[in-house]
Amino acid sequence: MSKQDPLVTNLLHLSDAVDFMSASSNESQDIPYDDFEGVLASDGSPHRRRIQHSRTYFRSNDLSTGLKLGEMQSRALSFQAFELVGTAEHYSKTFVSSNKSPEAEFNTVVTEECGLVHTEGDEDWWAPSGKSFYSPMDMDAFYKESFKSEAVVEYDAYDLCVVQTRDALESYTTVGERNRDNSRNTEVSGMDYPTGGKPEDELGDVLDVTTVTTLSGLEISAFLDDPDSVGRRLLGSASTRTVYDLFAYGDSATSTTPQPAFTASIARTVHISDPSYDDQADLVINFSFSDGFGRAIHFKIQAAPGPVPKRDERGKSKLGQDGMPEMDEDLSFQRWIGSGWSVFDNKGNVVRHFEPFFTYQHNFEYNLRVGASTTTFYDPISRPIETLSADNSWSKVDFDPWKSVIWDASDTVLIDNPEQDTELGYHFPKLEEALIQTWYQKRIRGDLGPEEKKAAEKSAAYAATPNTSYLNPSGQVIFSLHPVVAKYSNAMGNPTSPAEFQSMTAHLNIQDRQTSVKDSKGRLCAKTVYNVAGNATYQSTMDGGERWTLYSLMGEPVYRWNSRGFRFATKYDELRRTVAERLVDETLQETTILVREFGESRDNAERDNLRRKLVSVCDQAGKVITERYDFKGQLLETTRILAKSYNTQLDWSTGVDLEGLDYTFSSLSKQDALGRPTQLTQFNGSKVFLKYDSGGKLHKIDGTLENSTEIVNFVENIEYNAKGLKTHTTYGNGVVKEFRYDPLTQRLRDVTASRGSMNLQELHYVYDAQGNIVHIRDSAQETVFFRNEVVSGDSEYTYDSVGRLIEATGREHLGQLGNDSAPSSAQRPYHDFRTRFVAGNDPSALGRYLERYTYDSVNNILSMQHDGTPEMSSMTRKYNYADIDHNNKLTSTVVGNQIEEYKYEGLAGLHGNMTSMPHLSRLQWNFMDQIQSTAKTRVNNGGTPENTWYHYEVAGQRVRKVTESQTVTGQVPRRLKERIYLGACEVYREYDNTGSNITLECCTLNVTDGSDQVARVDIRTKGTEQGVPAYITRYQITNHLQSVSMELDETGNIASYEEYTPFGWTSYSAVESSLEVPKIRRWNNKEPDDETGLYHCGARYYAPWLGRWTSTDPSRLADG
Repeated sequence: MSKQDPLVTNLLHLSDAVDFMSASSNESQDIPYDDFEGVLASDGSPHRRRIQHSRTYFRSNDLSTGLKLGEMQSRALSFQAFELVGTAEHYSKTFVSSNKSPEAEFNTVVTEECGLVHTEGDEDWWAPSGKSFYSPMDMDAFYKESFKSEAVVEYDAYDLCVVQTRDALESYTTVGERNRDNSRNTEVSGMDYPTGGKPEDELGDVLDVTTVTTLSGLEISAFLDDPDSVGRRLLGSASTRTVYDLFAYGDSATSTTPQPAFTASIARTVHISDPSYDDQADLVINFSFSDGFGRAIHFKIQAAPGPVPKRDERGKSKLGQDGMPEMDEDLSFQRWIGSGWSVFDNKGNVVRHFEPFFTYQHNFEYNLRVGASTTTFYDPISRPIETLSADNSWSKVDFDPWKSVIWDASDTVLIDNPEQDTELGYHFPKLEEALIQTWYQKRIRGDLGPEEKKAAEKSAAYAATPNTSYLNPSGQVIFSLHPVVAKYSNAMGNPTSPAEFQSMTAHLNIQDRQTSVKDSKGRLCAKTVYNVAGNATYQSTMDGGERWTLYSLMGEPVYRWNSRGFRFATKYDELRRTVAERLVDETLQETTILVREFGESRDNAERDNLRRKLVSVCDQAGKVITERYDFKGQLLETTRILAKSYNTQLDWSTGVDLEGLDYTFSSLSKQDALGRPTQLTQFNGSKVFLKYDSGGKLHKIDGTLENSTEIVNFVENIEYNAKGLKTHTTYGNGVVKEFRYDPLTQRLRDVTASRGSMNLQELHYVYDAQGNIVHIRDSAQETVFFRNEVVSGDSEYTYDSVGRLIEATGREHLGQLGNDSAPSSAQRPYHDFRTRFVAGNDPSALGRYLERYTYDSVNNILSMQHDGTPEMSSMTRKYNYADIDHNNKLTSTVVGNQIEEYKYEGLAGLHGNMTSMPHLSRLQWNFMDQIQSTAKTRVNNGGTPENTWYHYEVAGQRVRKVTESQTVTGQVPRRLKERIYLGACEVYREYDNTGSNITLECCTLNVTDGSDQVARVDIRTKGTEQGVPAYITRYQITNHLQSVSMELDETGNIASYEEYTPFGWTSYSAVESSLEVPKIRRWNNKEPDDETGLYHCGARYYAPWLGRWTSTDPSRLADG
């Protein structure tokens, strides 16, 4: 509708609405789709804007032809439908007027490559559906898809059941047998997978995959009495089976312990056809119990043998004062894990949920409330409005029709009596147990220790600073406001008012699609334009530049353009799989940057299980071959072959020369019947063996190095609690790492690493009300006295009300830092401080430091102040953003009198990519906004500086890093060294003066347990290194950030130790005196590149001395 007088209500009587619709039904009152704000509807009359349009065509009764629009015969046989994708004006403005494509070429592309068409003589673009062709007699029915590929469907003699389908690439799916009572398939086979049966009962539920389809009540009872032995018999030779009893409650309703309906799944871990199979191979058996509403209310999952809760005379678990079960000391019990008990309200919302628990019973245990629980309150329309955590912290949401005010656990800490909360306090008297003390009251008097008291004080500093979100009529956030409160340690008293506010303004169209976003400074951060189908055809961000996307009728990107002048064209096969990607750069040079090949092109594709499988990928690092799959479609072997050229962009349309055997790397994997990896073999013959406990959890890791048969134990045992969190890890060098969790919040509370009676690491974490870590104490580090100062190993952290770190304390090594507590990036970009235990600087020359950070209203860091002991000079780095009114690009930093500049030059700078830094004369970016090469500081002899080149695979993971030598005029750079990344394995090489012959090669095997880095094994395969053995194993001891704080050798002795400031710069490092091998993984378990000092963090590179990224976030509006 047209804009209304602001003094007139927008509420309309029905008759008024009818009049408005009648007046706007004339096409002359239509406004363009892109005019979602109604700029052209300014004449005071009603207008309309088309947001959806479809056209459906029918087939004649005799199947001979399609009918005209608006015609339909008695059988109402569908023929084809068309959905409006975009208007002619939208496409012309977005792609033609913006010079992305000439009009004539654009129309051809949209028609032939995107599959869009015009209908009924209009100029808009429509997506046609496929066409259904019916079988009048003996012909197969078939379906012609939108891109003219055909799928053929064959029915049985009764025209009731599909017996075979064939896709456009001649892949068949055949139904061998079918249950006509429920129209379910009982045997299915295909050219890309073997025959598989699914016998069913008359309800159509899958019972098992053996010949037995019905179980008697006695057989079900026998299974419940002994799931393992009876389950083996019921499973037979199959891999999986599902057993259920829908009538369990009815059959046991009169007993004292009625049992609900249940479903049990039985799965073997080793296929019978596997050579390693034996009759006692583990089964995985799980139970799911349902209530009368069909909700799964309780689960029982197998667990490894171990202690179980003690039971009282009624068979109930004995609970301690903390609400947790008292455990039996017998470790031999066959255990199960019971899911936590849930309490529902009358609308089906979960009001309370308790903790999972260990038990020796696999059957249903009613109302067993174990451990802590969170209580949630809901409003009448089932929105969660209040949450009381087990630690007595609580949060709430105040709703009204046009806004929501979110109070997190820190916002509510100073409300002494929650019952007196004016909005929602009436809920607390309804609790089963009265709230005696809040989280804050339990701590502020010091009853839980000084660290917890300080956590309460820090939480109180930013209390009562809720986040307010304003909503549109459909409940979408259009404006949010969050007060910013920050209290530094040198401030007196808590802030009485916010220093500033963070805000976000979002503009949405009538379909609730976000069209623009403004930040706290009122800057336009992002803009999005959509076509009628809802695809974002144009996107721009303040820092990341502009992007245009042309989609196919199926919503796939076909062409993409960006503000760097690149055009990407994606090619799909008949099954709409990406098979190639072409790039046209700003010079109009076209290259094929990606080629993918699928198994249908291979001979014997059916025999080798290759149909519909990816068999090769040609990317910017070389070629990956994946031609071996098992009968379940699981990949068995991967081969990576590197390209000879490492300093150019690869063009696969003209052929790419690949390296030979020295650059060909194959890895093998084996999986068990559940698809879990059991053996990983690297290119050099090293193997990792993964073993799982009876509950399906990884519990042991062994390996062999190169082609040796000697077993190396990396992890002897891993134990877990009922929530699946690790509690103990015993490494192969005898070191034991223990994890303890807060029983009320399940947050990590303590981590210890010990060897015998010696504690190597003893971390204790303290959290504020919101869950931020505010204190870390490492009791394994001795307190030292240096220059009349007490230096402990504690770290402390302070946050502001929006969760930004504003202050941190820790310790630093004074001798390593010298007289410059924070050297410039050009001098020491990555702060590779190092000392020796037996030589060099005094390891006791330690001091405390305090760092303070300030930010602007849009989270740009403004200053980083580093204060050390009185004898050490302090440092403050100030950050400058020269064009802050338009972007967030860091342009310079100032430390004292030293100014360091950061530039964003050329087309790469349009996407927010740094192109030079004080110590790097060039950062060159590839077409995916990844660093392609870096050059060190300029040389003055007319030659080139040292260059490092980087290559990535199709998913963005780095594959190769090659460093070339500095040269003088007339010289050709030679390859000095390179590192190759192959998943669990890395290869490091150094070259001779020719740059061709390998003089040193070291292969590194990375061993992980899925969540933590366990060990790195360096194996020297070529060359010699003085004082360095051929094999070095370094066990990795990490902290809560996965930062490698300690490395241990094969006997458990410390090989290296490192501490970091919050933003990743090293404050203290020590290395065992005889170890010459550098530490690769460091802060956040990431690798800092020696050549640049930047941490490679996957999608981006991070500068730890700045606390900033070198490029924008690929997710557009995310922080950083």
